[in-house]
Amino acid sequence: MKNSHKRQKTTYKRKIDSRSERDRILIVCEGEKTEPNYFRSFPVNSEVVEIVIEGTGCNTVSLVERAIQLINENSENPYNQVWCIFDRDFFTKVQKYRKPPKRSIYSL
Repeated sequence: MKNSHKRQKTTYKRKIDSRSERDRILIVCEGEKTEPNYFRSFPVNSEVVEIVIEGTGCNTVSLVERAIQLINENSENPYNQVWCIFDRDFFTKVQKYRKPPKRSIYSL
């Protein structure tokens, strides 16, 4: 009786391009210090995700416009997620961004 379970030959070749790229997250905040420091305080595995945090000191509309500018500036290495952190009191001023142009990915 022959052994039908043959052992597969082990290859020791190095795998090329087997590691997935890191996710990139952009966080744009109204505050220049408090909010950015809050998000920087979270433990993040930099091998898995890259987080870019910018405190603008801008009003709500300018904050969203700055986020759009940063998205466009980084089109070669796009962000997987973009977060805009602002006070909800001024939320009505940015409602125009709820229905973005066709090829955009913005959502509030």
